[in-house]
Amino acid sequence: MSVWKGFGPRQQIDLKTLRRAAIGATLGLVGLALALPVLGAALIAPLGASAVLVFAVPSGPLAQPWAVVVGNTVSALVALALVWAAVQIGFTGGGVLAAFAAGMALFAMGLARAMHPPGGAVALVIALAPSGMALHTLIAASLGSVLLVAAGLVWHRAGGVRYPA
Repeated sequence: MSVWKGFGPRQQIDLKTLRRAAIGATLGLVGLALALPVLGAALIAPLGASAVLVFAVPSGPLAQPWAVVVGNTVSALVALALVWAAVQIGFTGGGVLAAFAAGMALFAMGLARAMHPPGGAVALVIALAPSGMALHTLIAASLGSVLLVAAGLVWHRAGGVRYPA
């Protein structure tokens, strides 16, 4: 029975903090949904995961501005490079290429001291993106991360929460 003990919930977040995080993440993502098309990009799913970290756990190391912006951007650049190389050699591995992109993104984030789990999803999205959409995804990942962190800074300061930690 002790083997299963660690599988139970460990997180406890009070209702006020939870409500504040959900409202902040929603407003931040609405801002991105409105701003990114003007910049030639669209909202991508990994930014939703980044929003959870930025707004719900602002003191966590994975939610800090460097981790969010550099982690997502480095992951996008690694995936773009792998997609480009795969095209050059005629490799159309789909899921295999995406798996390599996520693994290489993890390695690159570690080297950059910018570990951010949604970066792995950014790499997957780019590696699986239809031809011609990868660059738009890079813009969404990098500029979207900058805007999301800016929204987090404003939101947390307005609420008296320290961010960045």
